[in-house]
Amino acid sequence: MGEKLLSSKMVIMQSLFGIFVSCLLVLSPSYLFGVFSNALASETIIIPEQHLLKDFSGNINIAGVVKNNGSIPVHVVVGLNTTTTTTKNLNGDDTNKTESDQTISAMQNTTYSRIVYPSTSSPFKFVVPSDNSVLGKAFIVNARERAVPLYDNLVLNYSNVAVGDNKALIGTVKNVGPVDLHNVSVYASVHSNNKTQIDSVKSNLIPVIKPGQELPFSAVPDPSVREAVMYFSCAGVDLDAPVTTLQVDDDEFIPYDLQAIAKITSLEYVNTTDSISFGVKHYNPNGGDLSLRVPQLSQNQTILVKMDDKMYDEASVEMDGKTIHVKLFVPPGDHKVNIQGVRDKV
Repeated sequence: MGEKLLSSKMVIMQSLFGIFVSCLLVLSPSYLFGVFSNALASETIIIPEQHLLKDFSGNINIAGVVKNNGSIPVHVVVGLNTTTTTTKNLNGDDTNKTESDQTISAMQNTTYSRIVYPSTSSPFKFVVPSDNSVLGKAFIVNARERAVPLYDNLVLNYSNVAVGDNKALIGTVKNVGPVDLHNVSVYASVHSNNKTQIDSVKSNLIPVIKPGQELPFSAVPDPSVREAVMYFSCAGVDLDAPVTTLQVDDDEFIPYDLQAIAKITSLEYVNTTDSISFGVKHYNPNGGDLSLRVPQLSQNQTILVKMDDKMYDEASVEMDGKTIHVKLFVPPGDHKVNIQGVRDKV
C-alpha cells in the first residue's frame, strides 16, 4: 500500500470539486448540453398515438405518448399549435358591429418522465383553455440526447386495472438501491376498453424514499373520462437524479461520477473486496463505453477491474493525483462489473 497523501475522509471531501471540474473539462459541449436533431426526432422518437377530449370545464385535453425507438436516452419537448380568437367592437359603442382576430401560438410540454430511455414510452398531456382551438396534432419539438445511465433502483408493484370509483392507478414503489431517492412520481397512459388512449396520469409526488422503504402511490384520471377507463399502460417512474455517492459506513461516503448509455443495477460499495460493484447492460446492441471517476487516495493506489468475475485487462485506469478515471468497453448483454481498490485497500 502506498504512502497516504491525506486522510481518506479529507481527500474524499476535497475530491468532490476536483471530480466535477475534471468532468467539465473532459466532456464536449454536446455531451454536456445534449444534441438537437430533426432526423433523430423524425426517425426514432415518435408519437404513436394521441387523443382529444373535452373535460367538464370545457377545456380541450390532448393526451398521448412519446416512444423512443432509438438506442440513446433523450429529453423530449412536445408541441401543440393553438389559436385564440379575440373580438373587438369597431364602433366603440353598444352597436353589434365587431371584428374577430385569430392569434396562432404554440404550446410546449415535456413528457411525464424527464428522460425517455430506449425501448420505452412516456406520456404527455396538454390542457388547452376553452376559449382556444387546436390546430392539428401534437408534434415533437426537439429531442436532446442525454448520455445518462438508468439506475434501476425503484420497483413498482401495481395492477394495471383501474381501481375504485375514481378508476385510479394504485400501487407501491420500493427503493431497492443504496441511496435516498427524491421527488419520485409514477406515470402511465390511460386506456378505454377498445385500447384507445384517453388520458395521461401522474401520481402524487413522493418527496423522498429511503433505501429499503416501500411507499404507496395513486394516480387518478380526469373525471370526464372516468366512466370509460379500463386499464393503464406505459407505467414508469420519474425522479431527481440520484446523489452520486455510495455509503461506506455511518459517516463516510464515496463520491463517484459514472457515465454510460446503459442500464445500471445493484450499484453498491462492497467492503470485503473494497470495490464498487454494479450490473450493466448497454443500450447499444453492439455494446459501448463506460466511464467511472472516483477520488484518488494515495500516490501508488492499485485499481483492479473485473467483469463477470474475471480480470478485465482491456480496461484503462488513469490517475492524476486527485482523481482515478476508469474506462472500459461493455460488450453486448448483461454483465457484472467490480472495480476494486477504490479506498486503497487492495
